[in-house]
Amino acid sequence: MTTWSTQPLFGWGRHPKIETECAMPGSSAEVLEAFQGAHAEGAPALAHGMGRSNGDAALLSQGREVVTQELNEVLSFEETT
Repeated sequence: MTTWSTQPLFGWGRHPKIETECAMPGSSAEVLEAFQGAHAEGAPALAHGMGRSNGDAALLSQGREVVTQELNEVLSFEETT
């Protein structure tokens, strides 16, 4: 089960800053679980990476954010593409 907690998030330049419900998954399976859980509850959800987008492109104050900073490993690589 996904754990959601209220966290401050912001974009590049640390503005604007919002408080929103966040999940911090540690695996691709937990990412899927977070998005499925939010969808089942009718809550919009958005992936949030390092917070380096200009303005508020990756901020969702009226929904949930799936913070992906812990997902820092390459799971597979297709050399021919």
